[in-house]
Amino acid sequence: MKKFKFLVAFVAILTMTIYSCSDNNPVNEQKTAEKSISLRATLGKIKKDNNISGRNAEDQAMCFNFVYPITLSYNNGTQVTVTSFDGLLSLLTQENASLYLEGIAFPFQVQQEGEILTISNEDDFYLLIDNCGYNTVSDDFYIFDCYDIVYPFSLITENNQTVVINNQQEFYTVITDGNNYVVDFVYPISLTGNGQDVVINNLYELADVLSQCDIQNGCICPAVYDPVCVNDPVNFITLTFDNACQAECAGYTTSDFITCDDPVNTINFGAALGTCFNVNYPVQIQHQGAIVDVSTNGQLLQYWFPAQSNIPAFVYPITVSFLNGTPAGNTMTITSQAGFEAAISNNCN
Repeated sequence: MKKFKFLVAFVAILTMTIYSCSDNNPVNEQKTAEKSISLRATLGKIKKDNNISGRNAEDQAMCFNFVYPITLSYNNGTQVTVTSFDGLLSLLTQENASLYLEGIAFPFQVQQEGEILTISNEDDFYLLIDNCGYNTVSDDFYIFDCYDIVYPFSLITENNQTVVINNQQEFYTVITDGNNYVVDFVYPISLTGNGQDVVINNLYELADVLSQCDIQNGCICPAVYDPVCVNDPVNFITLTFDNACQAECAGYTTSDFITCDDPVNTINFGAALGTCFNVNYPVQIQHQGAIVDVSTNGQLLQYWFPAQSNIPAFVYPITVSFLNGTPAGNTMTITSQAGFEAAISNNCN
């Protein structure tokens, strides 16, 4: 049986060329970064969104954005401070199996639905990505179907326990434990299939194999948010996908689709803008950790991601003139996202 291992490129010096020129001070070692599987899940999402390293492009809307600067660390211990989203993308394009990002310094902040949240530790970070529906590497590894996992293998849980996994059922029991989660695997891990044996030596190689599996399966779906829920009869859980294509790529058929229980979003910001209300420009938008000045409806809609939030992440207060409602032409000062949603609901029916 043919055997192969992933080609590991030796990187001797980390140079400034890996950073976006928009980062004025990309390297800073004042904070200590911690290894984070939640970070890898987030970086994997960003890579897919931006089609980095051949990953299938997904919906561009992120559930949250980092507030920069953030301090990250590589698997060789080198720490970097990234001061912009462009700088982060530059780092991700340079990753390989020998040198890759694996840690982040706590606390850091994220912007989500117009709010700034502080993430104090890995538990907070894991809860954030779990609420966003992001799959961790362990989640993707469980549903992986391009190769067979060679049992037994071992993993490390949140409480620093090393658990030996002897079969798929034991794996499922661990990753569905609501009081714990997987923080890493014990390497190497062996896979077999298609006349080949594959040896995985680190977290990056594992994530790369999972990504290549998606490509082989042809799971290239449009960036459309039209939620589909499915009933998984094997694991007795309900899963939500951004659209039917993603559900079918995961192996489900239309016969598995069920009605999603989540409430329907009745606020259509894009349709109401210019027809029910006008925004008094200029305004500012929080986007990917930066503040962006916006002066037209067209610019504003570029920063509205319905899958992420009902309305753009404004910096409040803003002034809005409603064309409908009572009285018509009513001008309001809006001080929060909740207040804006209420005003739209009250005046745009």
